[in-house]
Parts: sequence; C-alpha cells; structure tokens
Amino acid sequence: TAPLQPLYLLNSEFMTTQSKALAERVAKEGGDDRAKRIDAAFLRTLGRTADEAERKAAEEFLGESPAQARWEQFCLVLVNTNEFVYVD
Repeated sequence: TAPLQPLYLLNSEFMTTQSKALAERVAKEGGDDRAKRIDAAFLRTLGRTADEAERKAAEEFLGESPAQARWEQFCLVLVNTNEFVYVD
C-alpha cells in the first residue's frame, strides 16, 4: 500500500457516500438505541460487535446527542480501520 492511501480513503467522495449509506442503515437497524447502532456499525464493517474499549471510544466520539453527521463520521472511521481495509 502507498502512504497516501489512508488520506485518500478518508477524503474520497466514494468513501464518504458509502459511510453515509452505512450510517443510514445502522440508524434503521438500531433505531434510537445507541448500543445497538454501534454494534450494527461494527457488524456491518468488521463482522463482529465492539469490545468494551471500542464501545467506550465510540460513545466518547459520538458524544451526548450525536447528529446524523457524527454517525457518518463514525462510519467513515470504521471503514478506514486496518481491520476493514486489510483482509487476512
């Protein structure tokens, strides 16, 4: 991989569009339950639920009353993790 690949993925219009779609799907699956939404995001991107440390970090990132844009940013972060980008 190239050193600029992570920057491209974070700033790519395609990845932004995909993150918005993922955030919408997560909202439908989890409703108003933040824990369910976080788990849905992890399941859709990484094929597993969040562990305790990841859940805590997600809660801190999302804040008290996150807007849809914050969920979109959260999904963008997940699709840019090494675990998502690199398949073993």
